[in-house]
Amino acid sequence: YGNIAPKTNWGKLVTILYAIVGIPLMFLYLTNIGDLLAKSFKYLYGRLCGCKPQDGRRRRRHVEHYRVHHIVLQENTSNSHGPLEATLSSKFRTSQPVAEEVKMEAIPDDLSEEEDYGKPRANVPITLCLTLITGYICGGAFLFSIWEGWNYLDGAYFCFVTLSTIGFGDLVPGDTVVSDTPGSQEKLVICSLYLLGGMALIAMCFTLVQEEVIYKMKNLGKRLGIVNDSEDSDD
Repeated sequence: YGNIAPKTNWGKLVTILYAIVGIPLMFLYLTNIGDLLAKSFKYLYGRLCGCKPQDGRRRRRHVEHYRVHHIVLQENTSNSHGPLEATLSSKFRTSQPVAEEVKMEAIPDDLSEEEDYGKPRANVPITLCLTLITGYICGGAFLFSIWEGWNYLDGAYFCFVTLSTIGFGDLVPGDTVVSDTPGSQEKLVICSLYLLGGMALIAMCFTLVQEEVIYKMKNLGKRLGIVNDSEDSDD
C-alpha cells in the first residue's frame, strides 16, 4: 500500500526481481483456483437446483447422425460381397429398402442415454455471483470495522478497493505493525488470507459470469440466425 516500501538500491532491485516471478505465480494461482472453484460451484449448484437437460436437440442430432452413418455402412456392406451374393440379392430383393429396416432398429444405449448427450447444464445466475461478492465484502467490512476501529463504510470501501486490485492505500489495516501492539501480526496474517480467498472468489465469479454471458450470447445468436447449431456443436 505504500506504508512499507524499500528504500535502499538492493531492496528496490530485489523487489523488481521478486515481482517478476511473483506476479505470474499470482495470476496462475487465481486462474487455477478460480476455475476449480467455478467447476465445483457449478456442480453443487446443479445438484441443489436439480437442473434438467437442455441439450435435447443436440442428442437428437447425434442419434440422426448415427442412423445415417449406420445406413451407409449397411449399404456398403451389402455391396461389398461377391458377385454371386450380389446376383442372389438382386433376384430375391425385398420390396422394403434397407433404410426402412435400419430405422426400426433400437438406438444403442450409449446414444440413448441422456448422460452423454443431454447433460444438465447448471445455469449459475449472474445475480448469485454478485451476491457472493457483496456478501464477502460485507463480511470483511464488519471484521475490519471491529479490528481497526473504522466505520462500516470505510471497511467496505477498503475491501472493495483491495479486492478489485485498485489499492489506493489511504486505508491500511495494521497501522500499528511497526509497534509492539499485541495481535497486530496475527491480524495482518488473517487479512492476507482474507485477500487471497477473496481474489480467488472474484476469479471464480468472473469465470461463471463469463460462461453465462457467452451462453446467453450464443442463444441470442441462434434466435437471430447468426449462429448455427452445427457451429455451436463444434465449439
